[in-house]
Amino acid sequence: MSPIYKTPPPFDIKSRCWFWKVIEQGQHNWALIDCDENGKATAYFFHDCGKTLGRNPYKTNENEYSAIVDSINFRSHHLARFALNSNGFSNFEAHEYFECYMPKEKFWDAREYEGRIYSSGHYWRFF
Repeated sequence: MSPIYKTPPPFDIKSRCWFWKVIEQGQHNWALIDCDENGKATAYFFHDCGKTLGRNPYKTNENEYSAIVDSINFRSHHLARFALNSNGFSNFEAHEYFECYMPKEKFWDAREYEGRIYSSGHYWRFF
């Protein structure tokens, strides 16, 4: 698949309350919980700095855009938060050293191109 040399369509996520999980070799996974008008929640997942694993057709400026690499739907914000905490994610408390790993504030949907790291159930305990 050769890259499309344009930016992907933007994806709106209102929340900026970051969760993070330290994984092996100093890497982190990141998550945001966003709710719809009916109170249902979606946890969106990101790699460090919002980068992809290179499996997408877009040539993006990774210093500006963050790729959503997976998501899981929940009945409520409370259940999403509980599931994140139960799977090793915690609220990110701003710290100068780790802020450089945070995903950027513009998002695009890369779920079609990236492996479903959590929603597949391989690295996620469902309740």
